[in-house]
Amino acid sequence: MMLAATLMTTWAGPGIAEDQMEIVTRKFGEAMALGQVCGTLKANTAMMTLYTIGLGYTLDDEMKARIAVNFGKSLAVIDGRSEADACVVGEMLYGKKGTNAPGLLIAE
Repeated sequence: MMLAATLMTTWAGPGIAEDQMEIVTRKFGEAMALGQVCGTLKANTAMMTLYTIGLGYTLDDEMKARIAVNFGKSLAVIDGRSEADACVVGEMLYGKKGTNAPGLLIAE
């Protein structure tokens, strides 16, 4: 659970507001990183597309770059953690009933 707490607070400390695009791209980057480390989960690109469209964004070069940056940051946080930890956290935050963005990760 420490991994989940670390991921959720790494980029924005208490009281620091993020813009909506940063929140979305952070969640996508985290989910993708957790899916890469966990062998039983993968990123659900269809759900990412639905979130993107639903929020009125376009998956343009800027958004892709921001996702890539957040993906790298998330991998750095996950580095050294077990695959089992990544799977538990991935399911908890981004799985079917995830608390951060449900459905961003699905079973491989």
